[in-house]
Amino acid sequence: MTISSIKFNNFSNTVKLEGTVLQDNLCFDSTVKTDISMINILMNHLQRINPDNLIMDRLQSEELPDDEIHYTIDLEGLNNSIALAVLFADDQYKQIRA
Repeated sequence: MTISSIKFNNFSNTVKLEGTVLQDNLCFDSTVKTDISMINILMNHLQRINPDNLIMDRLQSEELPDDEIHYTIDLEGLNNSIALAVLFADDQYKQIRA
């Protein structure tokens, strides 16, 4: 998966990865949700493959009413590919296309 952005907020236990999946001869836009506990694995992987760029410098936050904060990390222009098996090493993952 080539990740274009990572989104999460301070009240949720999930991280939303938006990007493009290349599987066999198919290429399609996809959104993958994973547990917030995987954010460190994801960030470490992205930082390792982009040593000249600080991934956290791309973190933007937006404060909303009721103390909710939305975070977005824009990864456009970086080496931002990750195998979904890295995030779901212990679990099976399913992609649903409509």
